[in-house]
Amino acid sequence: MFSAGLAVFRGNDENPDPAPAGLDAADSGSVRPGLQQIAAVSGTGPPQRQYLRRVRSGAGKVLRRHALGIADPGQPRGEIGAISPDMIKAAAPGIVGGMAPGGTGQAGIGFKAGKPGFAAQGIDRCQQPVSPRIRALGAQGVDLAQDQKGGKKDQGHAFEIAFHGVSLARSRSGGRGRLNGDRVATILAPLQTKGGGPVTDKIKKVVLAYSGGLDTSVILRWLQETYGCEVVTFTADLGQGEELAPAKAKAEAMGIKEIYIEDLRDTFVRDYVFPMFRANAVYEGTYLLGTSIARPLIAKRQIEIAKATGADAVAHGATGKGNDQVRFELSYYALKPDIKIIAPWREWDLTSRTTLIEYAEKHQIPVPRDKRGEPPFSQDANLLHISSEGKALEDPWDEPEYDHVLSRMVTPMAAPDKPTEITIDFEAGDPVAINGKKLGPADLLAQLNVLGGENGIGALDIVENRFVGMKSRGVYETPGGTVLLSARRAMESLTLDGGAMHLKDEMMPRYAEMIYNGFWFAPEREMLQAAIDKASEPVTGTVRLKLYKGNVIVTGRRSPNSLYDQDIVTFEEDSVYDQRDAEGFIKLNALRLRLLGQRDNESS
Repeated sequence: MFSAGLAVFRGNDENPDPAPAGLDAADSGSVRPGLQQIAAVSGTGPPQRQYLRRVRSGAGKVLRRHALGIADPGQPRGEIGAISPDMIKAAAPGIVGGMAPGGTGQAGIGFKAGKPGFAAQGIDRCQQPVSPRIRALGAQGVDLAQDQKGGKKDQGHAFEIAFHGVSLARSRSGGRGRLNGDRVATILAPLQTKGGGPVTDKIKKVVLAYSGGLDTSVILRWLQETYGCEVVTFTADLGQGEELAPAKAKAEAMGIKEIYIEDLRDTFVRDYVFPMFRANAVYEGTYLLGTSIARPLIAKRQIEIAKATGADAVAHGATGKGNDQVRFELSYYALKPDIKIIAPWREWDLTSRTTLIEYAEKHQIPVPRDKRGEPPFSQDANLLHISSEGKALEDPWDEPEYDHVLSRMVTPMAAPDKPTEITIDFEAGDPVAINGKKLGPADLLAQLNVLGGENGIGALDIVENRFVGMKSRGVYETPGGTVLLSARRAMESLTLDGGAMHLKDEMMPRYAEMIYNGFWFAPEREMLQAAIDKASEPVTGTVRLKLYKGNVIVTGRRSPNSLYDQDIVTFEEDSVYDQRDAEGFIKLNALRLRLLGQRDNESS
């Protein structure tokens, strides 16, 4: 099946003059002499000869399935614009690519708009072999359209319709997908300029957040095939507990020359988890933001690698339904506003586990035996937490099978009958030691995970409000984080002034929402962080805890910066607090209440 872009015109026996048509190559149209010139300048290989043999001359009819109308060179055609011979020469190879099996044939859009620069870009794209069901240009077109200065969502949507029109039109009755001249002009409008100049060139190199698993391995090959660009892989060790060597081997087997594998566990905990915990951040009263806080670091390193390697794009494996796509992309744009982003799950047609496996097998991508069936749920892990979502967990009424879901902890019912007693030392708001032993950030959190997990602490079954507008149900494991949060609050209760503590608690929900929604690099988060860090300076000391069957029980706390004065608070006789002072304090605070009461009594 050959496919054409907006180069299609329509007409009939009575009216051979073409008018701008839809996107479907199935439209009838009049094929003008310009087509012969295209064949002449682009060679007469089998695709051209096969095509030309299918064209009927005379009345201007074309076989519906393979119509590729094009205006005469140099003759203006309404709102689409004149086409010079040079433009045809530039665009012709793209049209050849479009006629080849599997080609997208979208190059005509650029030169039809009178923009030979974009035509060249289109040529490069449509020469890349893609699945007949994929219109890679369409998805890229959305990115380009939305990348305009002051770009609008509706423009991106219109452009997506334009590029996907071949598929959309064929689903309509009669296989047509026509657009009038005004509609064509509207769809082309986002392409005309980008900040006053032509649309940027094709993607040359992309940095992919790569785990080595089935999904990202398929994405890697798909990027190579669809965009024809060089791929750089980046794999971060955030404490997910997986071997990273296989990821490197898989990337090498797929021809990747630039492979980045980095141990970021200490960076993750020190620069992201601990600052977040200084705020005691909890989303919607329960969620400790374990997945949310990992995304900014991954995105930051992708951008840094893109700058170091000269890559002009980044890619991630987040789906179009979840929050992670937002978190990644907000971070990308904050750190490199002109970066191009590829989100395969929003572009391709591999919409199920079965199609992913079929694609992998077709392209000799190894498929682990445990990936061949539909998994009962999906998991994401890092040193702070493990999330389990989807499939068997989607119905919020169904109780999770914790013995199968939990991997970092036991249930409280299966925890030991004897409590575990520990101490945690803090310096300026951050934990530095367990049971008196100094530990680095990652090692400390890992040890808290073991201690909490063994005692059934940190399992959470919640329904949360995603930033994208839907609710989702998940089962989260955060044993170390749950222990740490209780210990921090105990330390703050001893060392923070009441006013500072209450204001910090008021700011916390807003801070947590920023992290959940992906605004780690936003100025408002940094402003709040500065206040939170200032408040944490005196939070130094030791907290003693008992861990028992899902519970974190604070049994003691002490600090050199304690604001607790036993001489003042004692119920015994003292010489430092005059209890008679309380009378005036109460009367002053009651003054407005007494005035209100007096007025209401008089009116009744």
